[in-house]
Amino acid sequence: EILSQATHIDSVRPDVRIQLARAYRSTGLLDQAEQQLKIAAPERATTLLAARYVEFDLYLEWGFLRLQQGQHEAAVDAFKKALDLDPNHGPANRGVAEVYLAQGLYALSSRHATIAEKLGFPMPEAKRALLKEKLRGKGAQ
Repeated sequence: EILSQATHIDSVRPDVRIQLARAYRSTGLLDQAEQQLKIAAPERATTLLAARYVEFDLYLEWGFLRLQQGQHEAAVDAFKKALDLDPNHGPANRGVAEVYLAQGLYALSSRHATIAEKLGFPMPEAKRALLKEKLRGKGAQ
């Protein structure tokens, strides 16, 4: 509610739009989240540095939204763009690891999951166990 009110006060702030999209996504309101991300534009940021942060946050949120929507290729693209800006970002590495796991790309998933875990953002236990099982199965073949 507060974020929604903030968009009425200052409708061009992309950071607020991204936060509102994140809130919608976390409550399962994916269409509303997507609408907010379409409105958020890095070029509306007040400084070049702020624009870079907005750009990163926008890619990251697109990645999580597309992952939740089951649009794996779009999710990978968004996460890769975020990781191009910050390769040591834990949640971005975890997100792309989860997408790769869903796509059956277990070695890539493991690589990013390891980075995410080292950065303090491990995948959920059930997904880690599934990845280990899949990697063992690949080795047995």
